[in-house]
Amino acid sequence: MHFHDTLPLTEEACELAESLELERTVDLDDRLALTVPYCPHLRAVYLTGVRDLTDRTVNLLARSTDNLTILDISGCRNVTDVGILELVAQATHLQIVRLNSIVGLTDPAISAIARSLPHLAELELCGLPMITAGSVRDIWTFSRKLKKLVLARCSHITNKGFPEPSSLNSSPTRRSGARASTAVATPQASHRNSEATRVTTSVSKGRIAYSGSRISSLFRASWTKKSSVDKKRKGEISSSHQGPMIV
Repeated sequence: MHFHDTLPLTEEACELAESLELERTVDLDDRLALTVPYCPHLRAVYLTGVRDLTDRTVNLLARSTDNLTILDISGCRNVTDVGILELVAQATHLQIVRLNSIVGLTDPAISAIARSLPHLAELELCGLPMITAGSVRDIWTFSRKLKKLVLARCSHITNKGFPEPSSLNSSPTRRSGARASTAVATPQASHRNSEATRVTTSVSKGRIAYSGSRISSLFRASWTKKSSVDKKRKGEISSSHQGPMIV
């Protein structure tokens, strides 16, 4: 049963609840904390813009259900690294996670997501000014089933967050073969070219597309570069496998 802009109010309703969607609701955290322990079958939870949502309630949610696969807490700015670390330790079946505009999140939380969620297929990390290339690199290294990643307005991410295919292949976690190839498409590219093997990497507004047996969907990335020093560090990525998908 799906609940939109309302909480299940009876014990029977809580037992039937599989999806919960609340947007920009105020004074909700305490009510959620009282309700979610009685909702053991929740699979999808969307709590976007619930500003008073706290780590306590996120952790209660993770402990109360073994079925949680989708969590969107974008805009819940009171959630911290502590809450995310405890969340991923409990809700290991998560497949879709959206953490946009939770400005206090830092690298340890993002790295924990990559390392602790083996079924992760979609991750959105927009408007997180404190994360860096280190945690983004962990995503490429450990999130072996990832199909979609959205990054935007993360001003401290650099090219180092996107390792070359050779470095991924040499990683112990990649030797079993997680991605067939990696390619980066510049924002100007509007055609497909299956023969090209060299594409310029640009840390600016752009799109990232990946082709391969495990990664086939379109990735988007957007950053702001202010330093002329960083501009000189633009590099190129060569794909040693099948040609990149230029979109």
